[in-house]
Amino acid sequence: MNPRNFFRIMCVTVVGFLSSCTMSPDDLFDPFVDAPLIKTDGSSQNLVAEISRLGMRQAGEILRIEVFSDDVRGVYLLKQDALQESAGVIVGGGPVNETFTYVVRENSELFLFVDALVGSKAKVSIEAGISSDVPPRPTQRISIVLETDFLVNGLIDDSATGEAGDMATADFLSSIQPIVQADLLSRIQQVFDGTGVTIFGPEDTPEEPFSTLTISGRRALAAEDELDSLEVVGCSDVVIFGEVLSDSSRVDAGNQNLSDDAIVYVGSFRGTGNCNAGLIINSTNNIINALALSGAHEIGHLLGLNHTALDGIMSTSPSFAIQRQLQFQRSQIVLDVGRGNEIFTTVIQDPQLYFDAILAPNAE
Repeated sequence: MNPRNFFRIMCVTVVGFLSSCTMSPDDLFDPFVDAPLIKTDGSSQNLVAEISRLGMRQAGEILRIEVFSDDVRGVYLLKQDALQESAGVIVGGGPVNETFTYVVRENSELFLFVDALVGSKAKVSIEAGISSDVPPRPTQRISIVLETDFLVNGLIDDSATGEAGDMATADFLSSIQPIVQADLLSRIQQVFDGTGVTIFGPEDTPEEPFSTLTISGRRALAAEDELDSLEVVGCSDVVIFGEVLSDSSRVDAGNQNLSDDAIVYVGSFRGTGNCNAGLIINSTNNIINALALSGAHEIGHLLGLNHTALDGIMSTSPSFAIQRQLQFQRSQIVLDVGRGNEIFTTVIQDPQLYFDAILAPNAE
């Protein structure tokens, strides 16, 4: 689908506050040309589109941004994508209902994008900031915490049979846990090598601030209000494999919180009936791949990455690719708009570009 046509459809049928998108079916709305321009004088303005223009900005410029809304979940800064026509690539972001700062990295036209539910309404206030507004940006540190007996507690079935498969005995899982533990940490460190993110093992004590990823033996069932946005095909139980814990946030847009937490639920991989990833227990390699991919996925959310449309670490169900070693990759993002997931063809997530933007040191 042409990106311009897709955005026109989104304007008319999905995002409720897009009052500027009343156009004939033959019109093409290019958000990177036609989107409304937001003033940056500190005045409060109604957002009338999910993508708004901030105009040309200069490298080193500091912006103080606040979006007020009960229904917007994250705010992102975009610049026009160099590879795809009529699309923007994420270069930063921040939370809703809090003031955050953004340091412009290069001379470019910038755009404001909001992750919003259907029917959302929001106000925005943007003004020039000063250097004292900008907090230091240390290397993002992630501490991996392993619960005791996370494999045995997670992968031994608590049904009447007492076991989840031929190899999933308590003795077997106990014997391989040291191997899984070491290789799991190594795999996650490999994924984030060269990104500016430092991964610490259970024996390390990182300097504060740092975020935490816990590998837990627990099993987590999806809440009723999450079922519409999850893939459910013949499942007796619908589980979640991991989640971000702090502030009930799904994604830390712009990596503003350097001490947030996430968790991976090993018990959710056990599988029931015809669903979930029960084959994780067929080999040590599958166990390591599944937990490493899920751990990297949740760390991605801690850093501000969204779900993506293409197969990779941030795809909506990476845990099922247990026999492959996926990587972060450039893709269009996928967001829950309140009645199911939608692919946003106009918004690109390029992880390496994003990591460079959010983790680069601020100029003195």
